[in-house]
Amino acid sequence: MTALKISSFVGEAPSLSGRGLAGSFARHNHNLYLAANDFRPLQGDKVHSACPPGTLTLYRFHRNALGQVVPDPLAPLLAYPERRSLAKGQVNDEATERTYMTFDLGEQAPRVINIQGDNRLLGVARPRAPELVANVVDEFTPDEAKTWLYGEFVEALQARIVSASPARSSDSAAIRFNGEGVAYAGAAQSYGLKTVVQLARPDLNVGMLYAEVTDARAAAQAMNMTLLQATKTGTGWLVPVSAMPMAYPLNGVALQAALQLLEFPAGSGEQSGSAVLTEAQAGQLVELAAAATAPGTTCEKWRAELGALLAEFSNLALVKWWDSAGEPPVKPSQPKLPRWITGGGDSTGLVENSDWTIHDKALDEYYTALDAYNKGERGVSSQVDSLNSRMLEVQARCTALVASIEGQLARQWTAATDDNKAASAWMDKLGGVTKLASTAGVRTVDSRFYVVAMVTDWGEESEPSPISAMVEVDANDTVLVTRPGLLTGEVYTARHIVKWRLYRSNTGQAGAAWQLVKEMGIDVPQFLDDVASSELDSLQPQFNWAAPPYRQDGQHEGEVKPVIGANPYLRNLASLANGIMAGFIDNMVAFCEPYVPYAWPVAYQVKTEFPIVAMAGADSYLVVLTTGNPYVITGAHSSAMSAQQLAYAYPCAAARSVCAVSGGVLYACPTGICFVQGQDVKLITQTYFTREQWQDMNPAGMHAVEHGGVYYLFYDGLAGPGCVVVSVEGGAFKIGSCDLRGVAAWSDKFNDALYLVRGGQVWQCLTERARKVGRWRSGTSTLPKQEALAWVKVYGDQSPDAPITVRWWADDELIHTVVLDSLEPERLPPGRFLEHVIELEGAARVDSVVLASSTKELQAV
Repeated sequence: MTALKISSFVGEAPSLSGRGLAGSFARHNHNLYLAANDFRPLQGDKVHSACPPGTLTLYRFHRNALGQVVPDPLAPLLAYPERRSLAKGQVNDEATERTYMTFDLGEQAPRVINIQGDNRLLGVARPRAPELVANVVDEFTPDEAKTWLYGEFVEALQARIVSASPARSSDSAAIRFNGEGVAYAGAAQSYGLKTVVQLARPDLNVGMLYAEVTDARAAAQAMNMTLLQATKTGTGWLVPVSAMPMAYPLNGVALQAALQLLEFPAGSGEQSGSAVLTEAQAGQLVELAAAATAPGTTCEKWRAELGALLAEFSNLALVKWWDSAGEPPVKPSQPKLPRWITGGGDSTGLVENSDWTIHDKALDEYYTALDAYNKGERGVSSQVDSLNSRMLEVQARCTALVASIEGQLARQWTAATDDNKAASAWMDKLGGVTKLASTAGVRTVDSRFYVVAMVTDWGEESEPSPISAMVEVDANDTVLVTRPGLLTGEVYTARHIVKWRLYRSNTGQAGAAWQLVKEMGIDVPQFLDDVASSELDSLQPQFNWAAPPYRQDGQHEGEVKPVIGANPYLRNLASLANGIMAGFIDNMVAFCEPYVPYAWPVAYQVKTEFPIVAMAGADSYLVVLTTGNPYVITGAHSSAMSAQQLAYAYPCAAARSVCAVSGGVLYACPTGICFVQGQDVKLITQTYFTREQWQDMNPAGMHAVEHGGVYYLFYDGLAGPGCVVVSVEGGAFKIGSCDLRGVAAWSDKFNDALYLVRGGQVWQCLTERARKVGRWRSGTSTLPKQEALAWVKVYGDQSPDAPITVRWWADDELIHTVVLDSLEPERLPPGRFLEHVIELEGAARVDSVVLASSTKELQAV
């Protein structure tokens, strides 16, 4: 006796065989509410409204024009032809339902809309630096004279010194030696070596001296011209050695004339416009400048060593000669006659041929001469190696000495022309302010800077302008500030700007570097600042409150960097906790100032290794999906965000598939559906779909929506369109499908409604009382042995208006199909079977289905 009972209608797994499904998975789970364990068909759909062709984004405000919240799932929807991300602003006391919007391809700049019909660019345009005119009383106090003399005058003096020296150039002869070929900072003579001018070879390095070596000498001395970096000529070689350091020669006559033209500035009383220096004072300054920039005692030792090395190099290359080993000895030839001949007087009757006696003696002499030749040859080879080695050493040391001299002279030049310490000391030697400038009454000078910020009709304040030029004024002076234009070149009304705020530096007050001077209407073109420091407001400008970022041409020299490349703007806006919103460009995630959605500080940006595809907020963190590994970014404040790259490379296949769900984020990757939860990512459909099955569904074209704890993933694959449904309730995943179809979807959380765009219409889904026809087919259940089953009974809400169809397969054949419209059991046809598959189809809810072998078994279940 046996019975089969199904009371848990599990999710499907298309990749498994029927026998492999067992009781953990189903073959089909279609149009059923996955969050429940029973057979519960989804509610039906209805047409909500018409929409423009090509609609890809839906959205709806939940307030009316009066700011009242009005729940109404039938209210009109906004329809857009582009993929857009919209996030409700987290702004206190905001009754217009201000909503922030990005275009998900980045083709347009972010915008903000509200229920009152506003549709404007997100962010406040930054103004240009304000123009200032200081109204200064014409006076020249000792402090002002000292500031000017040791400031502007010293800078003018240094500029004249720079102008009196030849222009810096790596190949300029004018900064290395005079017209007679004598180096300004090198050795006192050239020791027979020649400059590029003497050689008439402008193509060579002007900082070198060259030894002219003939081909014959080079061959005889076995000079290694490759190692010595020599240049070939028609008759020999030019062997280089570094000898001409770059110096800073001054044209004293021109410098003195230029210094005598320097005048007192306007506002210096009677001296205004007159010459500062006498002829003698100008000449004294020329001597001081020349002494400060010429090679001094620090370079003496290096120059002396350089001269000695150049003399040695010239001797090695042009004079010194090595002895030759001579010609090798010639080995004597053997006599052609026999060594022993007859006619001797000894017992053998043989005597040695005299030619052989002579040959043996000559052979001994040959070997003696050969030994002497070989010894001489080894000596010559050692000398040649020593010559090349020493010349290379001299070249290297000369290069180092020239670099040391050049470095010292550069430091002297910098001290004389950039650092005003040396030039200020010259002023002291000339008598300082007492000798060079007359004095007047004492006054306190305040060095000021200004910035301007723009304010919109919503009270949004821009990033401050670039800092103005510095003005120096005293308590009796005023500054006329002209209202600046926008860096973007737009008119104020185009960006809804109604006010401008003027801030100025105020270092006299502890902890208040900038303070508000005045807030004015945008119709006020100028402001005369005569406000005392003690009267300034404590309000500070927000220097990091930049407008939303974009991909910009960083090489552009202007203050406003133009956009560069296709689709350069911030996209995929996501709303997080604590008033934070995020968006991305390329591989950069940007965060707004908390609760200030129009301010996007550059310092808050986070980079990823791979280009970003999409992202979504989940609980307290941001999930960023890329073309490689996913990232999780966490932080309680936008300024303290930390990015962690997750371990597995599950790239995002479709930006529109990304959805935040309970506990994390789901998205489509090339091999299935991935789930990011906390610091972990896993492929949840590895058991459900093979890679081939998934690729046939075209994951790159998928889009998804989350509604009621269920993830609906739409696709249009090789077999046509479809919808994969994933339930994530309780941390367990359950997979199914449904007959929802559409090119775009939106879940209205406020009204608990799901909307789909299909065929030029918006459908309101899963809200009708008439339910869809659900279908569920089990896996293959195998009994211990072949058994006969006699009855089938469905425990559910079936009725004549909503019957349930039951199909029974046994041993791979469809044995019986029955339509049940009541709780009465139905007889099954006879037969004994081993393997069984049950399918239910209908619009009624079912708790369980039972197949039993007898009435008793049926009653016992």
